[in-house]
Amino acid sequence: MRVAFEPNREDTDGLSLYREAFITPAALATFCLNPKGCYVLRSKAAQVYSESFGDDPLKIVPSKADIPGHCIIPQLKRSSYKSSASKDLQVALARIFEKDVAYRPKGSV
Repeated sequence: MRVAFEPNREDTDGLSLYREAFITPAALATFCLNPKGCYVLRSKAAQVYSESFGDDPLKIVPSKADIPGHCIIPQLKRSSYKSSASKDLQVALARIFEKDVAYRPKGSV
């Protein structure tokens, strides 16, 4: 599950998240490019803020994008994704988010 929080080449400014107040999990899933569909996980921002990135607490920053409610975690960007601290943070975020699956692809268990 850690790889779900691994920045990809488009994450140059930070890892993307979306605020549920602006878009529903089902609507967000329609933007998924994987033909098998995707899972949408959710968490309260306070749980994400509680994680740290070294001496730098995580931030969630609003960001402009085509999908409503887009925001980023600037500490998780493509340029830092291979560091051991980044991988530890990805594991911590996976543990937080795996507790609440907000949307499952059709046919999944």
